Amino acid sequence: MPEPRRDARICDEERILYEAFAAEVDLLKDSRTRQRTGKGGWYAFVRVMRWDEARTQAEGIDKIEQSCQGNKAAYEAARRLLAENAHRLGDGITVEADVATELDWVPKKVSPEHEG
Repeated sequence: MPEPRRDARICDEERILYEAFAAEVDLLKDSRTRQRTGKGGWYAFVRVMRWDEARTQAEGIDKIEQSCQGNKAAYEAARRLLAENAHRLGDGITVEADVATELDWVPKKVSPEHEG
């Protein structure tokens, strides 16, 4: 199995590529460790989505997020956020809750005119 950091020292002209690959591998390992242990920083979040008539495309109309320490706290926060926003569920509108490690967290963009 290739060793990206070792190869970065050997292949000087491709060093940046190998170093980037090694950094991605480290991030993936850290993410999997957090998923397995439940430790570290996590996010709980709820997305409110408006769907088209065919229910094939959705538009994010709001997002609510909370930073948590550990996945147990994140799941508790996600359930609370979902309960607090359940009243928004309606015809063509969904309310979705989930959790993610801070390493995997990518804030979902909602256009300013739709933030609520």
